[in-house]
Amino acid sequence: MQNDRGKLKDEFKGCTYKFALDVIGFMDQLSAEQTSRIVSDQLLRSTTSIGANVIEAQAGSSRKDYTNFFTYALKSANECKFWLGLKGRK
Repeated sequence: MQNDRGKLKDEFKGCTYKFALDVIGFMDQLSAEQTSRIVSDQLLRSTTSIGANVIEAQAGSSRKDYTNFFTYALKSANECKFWLGLKGRK
């Protein structure tokens, strides 16, 4: 059971990292207009925050730290949905 849990954690970390790379690639294809740049910067911040908070959660010193950092990661993922929605309506 613990081995499966460790495998799931590693896969999840990999998914968050790949997601950040995919969004960076997507952003490289966008225009550099000022408004677009601001939204793109916010998208980049929220995207990379997901993986960073997942890594931070695993290094947490308590169960509360772990839960808090995963909560931050979820909030960042929700923020990504907002910014991606704005970019999609352009």
